[in-house]
Amino acid sequence: MIQSMLVIDIPAGSTAAEAQALLDGPCRQGYFLVNVVGQLAFLRMPVAKRNEVPKTSQKANADGKDAAAEQFISQHPEMSIRDLVTALADFGIPRKKTWVSDTRLRLRGSGSKLSAAV
Repeated sequence: MIQSMLVIDIPAGSTAAEAQALLDGPCRQGYFLVNVVGQLAFLRMPVAKRNEVPKTSQKANADGKDAAAEQFISQHPEMSIRDLVTALADFGIPRKKTWVSDTRLRLRGSGSKLSAAV
């Protein structure tokens, strides 16, 4: 994997706090510290990070149809996850299998339960 390299010169006589401030900036941008030799700090960023387009945050219930989807899921406990996803899509409520599965589990209030050893 090709990587981008960044070298930071830490001035002689810098305090630990000043050196940390110099290194924190690039680390927040996705670089990671590779090595420190004398007063030089070497940082790298993988190409995948450097070329990555920032993701927009997904908002919960962005389409406002969670309540309708939850009602449908709770009214059809016998349906498989795949069938629920298809039926919801037919009603204009697109949801992924993971969302449907997690929601059904939450609505049922069941799942794996721990019990005391016998």
